[in-house]
Amino acid sequence: MVSGCYAPRVLPGAPCDPDLPSCPRGQVCISNPDGAYCLPDGTIPIDAPFTAAADADVDAPSLIDAPPGAMPMQLTYPAAVAECINPAVPSTATCRSVNGDTQMVVDADDSGTNNPWIGFVRFDIDDKVANKTVTAVRFQIRTTNNSKATAPKSGEVWQVTSFTKDSLSMTVPTHVGSTPLGADKGAVSQNITLTWSMPVSLVAANSGVFFSIETSSSDGTNYWNTSGTTPPVLIVNVQ
Repeated sequence: MVSGCYAPRVLPGAPCDPDLPSCPRGQVCISNPDGAYCLPDGTIPIDAPFTAAADADVDAPSLIDAPPGAMPMQLTYPAAVAECINPAVPSTATCRSVNGDTQMVVDADDSGTNNPWIGFVRFDIDDKVANKTVTAVRFQIRTTNNSKATAPKSGEVWQVTSFTKDSLSMTVPTHVGSTPLGADKGAVSQNITLTWSMPVSLVAANSGVFFSIETSSSDGTNYWNTSGTTPPVLIVNVQ
């Protein structure tokens, strides 16, 4: 019998956030074309898609035998549509004209127009998720720098029926399900990013993800739309 101890080793290749590095000792968060990963300190970012076998240090166990597509990846999808409408008289052009060309307003009763505004956001998913397991989905939006962005409620996120930018000026999408996917986060202010975790079942290759943002507050908030400084994104983790 042999007794002893060992120190577990964390293999390179774990996904990370460059803005909030949390890699193991001796590794740093490095951005590559297909995402950001924890890699040995001193690794140079590459132009080709990252593979852990190519970038692991010589002492790390080989990952060559790992099954294809098993390497964790983070995909970021910018919104294809992010607009607001008055559901009584739907028109994305009116919303932009009244509220500014870069802002998506969410309000139960706008004091300036005496009507509600509902935000609608669409994401188009490509084939990068095909034959992969979706492990996490996050919906992210950011309030604008307008003073009207300060509000007591963020609004709820609902899954809705499919839409295009043009169809929003003709038909109001309806809820899918009886409860919101994302609960109201409470008070919001200018220039803050809000993130909701979403069901992984929403994401499939070559399909769309459709959300509405709705509030019960008559003191609404403003988010950036697709023309704004920070448009909405859907962050998808796969392996």
